[in-house]
Amino acid sequence: MIKINEILPIITTTAILFIAATMGAMFTETSWTSMYSIAFAILFYIILPGYCIMLNFNINNLERIIFGMAVSIAVVPVTAYTIDLIGIPLSTRNVLITIILICATSLILRKKFNK
Repeated sequence: MIKINEILPIITTTAILFIAATMGAMFTETSWTSMYSIAFAILFYIILPGYCIMLNFNINNLERIIFGMAVSIAVVPVTAYTIDLIGIPLSTRNVLITIILICATSLILRKKFNK
């Protein structure tokens, strides 16, 4: 079971990203939807998979966010390249499914090994 102190950094990071997107849309000529899609992409592609993987390690929340970003930047492109090599076409839907599977697998492993 994920505790509230483990999910609080993701909530805080999400709030910061969407506040930054709102400020960017207000003070630049970029559309709101573009700014929010960039914020969502940063959260979903760069932060969330690595954070889920790093939940398996005994480190504090700030380190988990920072190391999780590096892990995401390493794992997601390699996984996307691998699914392309095995014959699954590389599309947005397939990459999203891959990221969801990475998060789900890391959470299942956490539940299995951290009883």
